[in-house]
Amino acid sequence: MAMTARDIVVMAMRELAVLPSGTQPEADELADGLTKLSSMLQTWQSTGSGWRDETGTLTVAIGAGEIVLPAEVGTVITARIVEPGYNRTLTRWEADDYRALPNRAQRGRPIAFASFYNIDSVSLLLWPVPSTVAVIEYDYQRRPVAVSDASNTIDVPERYLEAVWTNLALRMSGMFGQPAPDELIARAQETRRAMLDDDRPESYIMGSDRYA
Repeated sequence: MAMTARDIVVMAMRELAVLPSGTQPEADELADGLTKLSSMLQTWQSTGSGWRDETGTLTVAIGAGEIVLPAEVGTVITARIVEPGYNRTLTRWEADDYRALPNRAQRGRPIAFASFYNIDSVSLLLWPVPSTVAVIEYDYQRRPVAVSDASNTIDVPERYLEAVWTNLALRMSGMFGQPAPDELIARAQETRRAMLDDDRPESYIMGSDRYA
């Protein structure tokens, strides 16, 4: 069952026992809750969210070494050059490594890529720059849908919604001048951890702590 931003704020306030059943938040409480919800979802993007994984395709002109990606792209994961009879995964570089290249304008068949993150956009950097028209397929994580109104549907699968409202409750607790109950803190941590573990490859769970 999809939930709106208002529904999530209401559930968070009820977890804190500051909103009786059958009542609605005051306008300022709702506005502050929506701000905290939007901020939290944007922050969570940095820890990975597999339900937002997508694949895009670019046709890159000759000599184009930097391409601004569509606005929905949040993080580029992998990229590959796709041609008839030739597919190659591009080596991922850090943007600083790309910027340090003395021959960024060198032309050829791309073998590496980097991502450059601006305030509101992402650019894909290729090296060498294509000497012929190139088709690049890339995997990315789309940006979460911004919470701009209480009626917005939350861009989170149903199985993770409890993690959203319990963690929002922790963020909202200071608004009401009272600490969150220990049980709520434990449940928020448990549901958040379950969401992360469910959403990442087993190799991350067994090895790297990158997403912890």
